[in-house]
Amino acid sequence: MGKLHSVTLMKIVYLLVLLVLLVFQEDSPARSLQEILNSGEIRVGVKEDSFPFGFRDRDGSLKGFEVDIAKYIADYISLRYKKKLKVKLLPVSTKNRLEFLKQDKVDFVIATITATRERDLVVDFSIFYFIAQGTILTRKDFGLKSIEDFSHKKIAVLSGSTSGSWLIKANYKVEPVIYDNYILALNDLEKGKISGIASDNVILIGLKNISKMNNNLFLLPQVFSYEQYAIAVNENNSDLRDEINFALMEAMRLGDYDRIYNKWFSRKNGYYIPIIEKIGTGLLFQAYFHY
Repeated sequence: MGKLHSVTLMKIVYLLVLLVLLVFQEDSPARSLQEILNSGEIRVGVKEDSFPFGFRDRDGSLKGFEVDIAKYIADYISLRYKKKLKVKLLPVSTKNRLEFLKQDKVDFVIATITATRERDLVVDFSIFYFIAQGTILTRKDFGLKSIEDFSHKKIAVLSGSTSGSWLIKANYKVEPVIYDNYILALNDLEKGKISGIASDNVILIGLKNISKMNNNLFLLPQVFSYEQYAIAVNENNSDLRDEINFALMEAMRLGDYDRIYNKWFSRKNGYYIPIIEKIGTGLLFQAYFHY
C-alpha cells in the first residue's frame, strides 16, 4: 500500500467515524451534572485491554490507573455535593469509546484518549492527566532498530487511535494495518504476520509483559509523538467537565495523583516509567494555573 493510498484511506475512515459521532450527538443528549447526582450513579467508560490503565483482573473486575483516577473523581464530586455516587465502570475500546459517550451510555470516558483538535470537534476534554510517548513494539529477531527500518513493513495500529496518522505525518513509509484490539495485534506480532505495533509506550510495555515471547520483544527507543491523555465528556457539559478538572487539580496539588501513579507505574509491577521533569512541571502548572 503506497503512502498516498494510506493517507487517503485513513482520512476517509476518520471522516466516516466523525459523521457517525455527529449523528449520535444530535440524537442522544448527555446527562447533566445534576441528573448524575440525582441518580446516585456516575457511568465511566474505561479500557479492559490496556495494562496498566484499564484491564480485567483475575476475578473479572476492571482495575488500573485510569480506573483509580475515575474513582477519585467520583469521590471528589460526592464530597463536594454531599451525595454519594456509585461508580459504574463500562468497558470501551479505542474504536467505540467516543461512540459510547455520544450515545449517552457513559457520562465520561477515561480510556487513553489523546486530546486532538479533530476529536475536540465532537467532545470536550479535561486538562491532561498523562503524557505518553508514541513508539513501536517489535521482535528482536526481526533486526529492526529504528522507525526507518520499518519502511514498507506492516505495522499494527488500533482503529480510532492516533498512532497511524502520526507515523504518516512524520513521513515514515510504513504500511498501517488496522486492528480492533491490542490482543489480536500482539498475537499477529508473535506469529510474525506483522513487523510491529505502533502505540503509546506504556500500553506497549503492558503488551510485552503479557506476551508469551516476552524476552524476544522490545520497544524502540525512538519516539514519534507525545500523546496528552485527557478525559472526554460530551460537548457543552461544562459543569461536569469543571468538576472533573477540579478533582484532577486537587489530586495533583495534594499528592494524590503521585500516589496513584506510583501504584501502577512502579518497578514492582513491571511498568516503571518515572515522571520526567518537564512532564511533571506541565501537570503541576495545570493544577495551579488552569483557571
